[in-house]
Amino acid sequence: MMEYTLKTILVVIAAYIETTNYVNCDEKISGVNQNPDGSGSIKFTPPKLDDEEMNSIYMPDKLKCDGCTIIAYMLNKRFDKAHRSRKSLKYLPETEVLDIFENVCSDEFKSCGVKEVNGRVRLTGPGLETENVPGVMQGGGLWPRRLQNMCNFIVDQMDEYDVYQLYLDKSIPFKDSLCAGSSPLNYCSKNKKNQKTEL
Repeated sequence: MMEYTLKTILVVIAAYIETTNYVNCDEKISGVNQNPDGSGSIKFTPPKLDDEEMNSIYMPDKLKCDGCTIIAYMLNKRFDKAHRSRKSLKYLPETEVLDIFENVCSDEFKSCGVKEVNGRVRLTGPGLETENVPGVMQGGGLWPRRLQNMCNFIVDQMDEYDVYQLYLDKSIPFKDSLCAGSSPLNYCSKNKKNQKTEL
């Protein structure tokens, strides 16, 4: 079991309270043992990883939806920024789209890792609801490289400009059009029989 400073624990609790509309003080919070007198303890444990999660250079299948969501969020953010800075253009030049992909796929993904959320190992990072869930995040190691590999795999499977066209179609959220539904990636769909694999 890991030990944490009081400051770290208070920051995590503050982040949890800030991201939830926690009103009912009688509500039970996972990982918190509360005594009737109001005192208690908090227990965070690192995620329990299986062999694939610890050793594979590729993103484990059960985490591909989370990985695709992080990449979609980062692409969306960069496309938004590029459009705000070039308001006179309806479409970004192809060279700028390629630069955005290069920047996202070469990102160090320092804010990404895994943590246990409700008994399941989940990726955590920008664009995911797990980012603000209190817990011990395991970052670094193979996780940044896996996200880079996944981003490059998306580029191999779908042309960069085709992905940009998905972004431009505002009838479906970009994450859904890239990671689910009729996407050739199909990482976040319940029906995954058409899902492309990295191997």
